Amino acid sequence: MMRFGTFHLLTQPPGLTAEDLLRQTLDEAALADELGFHTCWLTEHHGSRYGLSSSPAVLAAAIAERTQRIRLGFAAHITPMHHPVQLAEQVAIVDQLSGGRVIAGFGAGYSPYEFSMVGADFDNRHTIHWEILGLVRQLWTQTQVNHHSDLFHLDGAASFPKPHQQPHPPIAITAGHPDSVRSVALGGHRILLLGGDDQVRDSLAIYWATLDEAVESGEITEQVAVDCRGSAGVLRQIHLDDDPSRAMDTVRESTAWSLRVAKALASMGPVPLTDADFDGLELPAVDPDQVQEILERRVLAGATKHVTQRLEGLRDIGVGEVLCWTRWGYLGHEQATESMRRLAAHVMPSFQ
Repeated sequence: MMRFGTFHLLTQPPGLTAEDLLRQTLDEAALADELGFHTCWLTEHHGSRYGLSSSPAVLAAAIAERTQRIRLGFAAHITPMHHPVQLAEQVAIVDQLSGGRVIAGFGAGYSPYEFSMVGADFDNRHTIHWEILGLVRQLWTQTQVNHHSDLFHLDGAASFPKPHQQPHPPIAITAGHPDSVRSVALGGHRILLLGGDDQVRDSLAIYWATLDEAVESGEITEQVAVDCRGSAGVLRQIHLDDDPSRAMDTVRESTAWSLRVAKALASMGPVPLTDADFDGLELPAVDPDQVQEILERRVLAGATKHVTQRLEGLRDIGVGEVLCWTRWGYLGHEQATESMRRLAAHVMPSFQ
């Protein structure tokens, strides 16, 4: 069995208000709940209209009130941008409001301009990430936490409320580098991956092997390893259209635009973009070969049969959940929800 979730970046293109985008996202999450998707995944970005999910816990709390069953996943909270007590409490509140539906996803981050904007240390982000993750787990499971390091000094720190799920919500970590993949497995955490099918296959091979080592050494239990093996998540951009040629034209245009925006934002350095800056941004050119590579590796577009076959390939290499990103670039609310409906009606039943 392979599960399906939805993924929401919340890019705000010119002509769409922030309020409309946020409300449409709530509607998409409610629809995902009705259609039987397993998880609604939210990400974290700061300082531009590339991603309006600057406070994923707030957005998740709103979604919790609009939904009944769907899990609420973070893909991911950028740990080095948060204080551990604040992060632990925010996620715990969402877990309580949702009746225990949170999957607590964390990542080290990748955007220098966003780190600079909030005054976080980009160069040491991986060290900070793992220390905060350890502290969050302690804050969820212990009455008080005492911790002193070069990064944090906690004297009798406490996190209230505690999560609804005990001892804490499932933890999922974004990873790509082999060393990061091993660290995720050794900690007994679920993994979230982004790369193409070949890279995912290689990462999962490392992940499985390290899980086995961790069980053998007694660092994690067999039950934890079983949960991890069945929960590996992979992000894929998906657009369903009965006309394959039209589908590829649509996703090629949207993927190229998204890539151009990402490059433009990276070139701006730490300066936040205003609405006017974004609307009038002169986007750099992108290499068509780079766009084509992304389309081949991470985008599933076309008729139901083609998309299903691509997804079967992910299932066969051990993927437990696909994070379906149906709205990116020029793709709007109606196109995203249509792909969601088609997935639920014609694709997902084949994987149950």
